[in-house]
Amino acid sequence: MGVPDGRLAAGALMRGDFDKAARRLNAVRPDAASDPARLINLGHAYLGMGRIADAHDAYKSARFAPESILVLANGDEASSRDIARRAIGRVQASYAMR
Repeated sequence: MGVPDGRLAAGALMRGDFDKAARRLNAVRPDAASDPARLINLGHAYLGMGRIADAHDAYKSARFAPESILVLANGDEASSRDIARRAIGRVQASYAMR
């Protein structure tokens, strides 16, 4: 994993500390730049900060990153591409409501 805390900034995201999460998720090794889990969490951090366009870009990057199976906060497993696709849909819906 390319995130310093090794947990993809999950703790910061769960506490709602989106700035800290974004800082951790942006401090990655070059070989982890296309890690879909990192990109999805980065999108979540940006969304929490109100940075809708940046969130969309992060989710889009995750959508086209190498696919992997991720464990969700509730313990379920899902394809990183499916997670990213759903997140993009939520972001686009928030654009439409503006």
